[in-house]
Amino acid sequence: MSGCPRQVVVATNIAETSITIPGIVYVVDTMFVKLRSYNAKAGVDFLTVGPVSKASATQRSGRAGRVRAGKSYRLCTQPSFDALRDATVPELQRTGLASVVLQLKAAPPHPGRWTGSARPQRLLRRGAHTPL
Repeated sequence: MSGCPRQVVVATNIAETSITIPGIVYVVDTMFVKLRSYNAKAGVDFLTVGPVSKASATQRSGRAGRVRAGKSYRLCTQPSFDALRDATVPELQRTGLASVVLQLKAAPPHPGRWTGSARPQRLLRRGAHTPL
């Protein structure tokens, strides 16, 4: 070791983002995640703890060794991993839409009218000809 303290990430949803923390070599994945869900009987959204999907677990393990060789440890057996869903159910299918509808109702009266200085189509056309 080069005298640096050992850095470890205990994987959460944060470890699935595209951030790179310099020096992270080890990731310990608990294989659980907190997801927002909707309870139709109670009519409320809530956070529930459940197993991650295979895609999430793969994304989490990708945080190890971004800068140098690393290792990811999953706290589950191979049969448990094989039984996981391939991908996480999209949030739109897990949650209620009441809050979205209320936000839309609270929006300004004419959301289709552009209030900026130029129409979006004109801005896009003007930007399309601008060299990068």
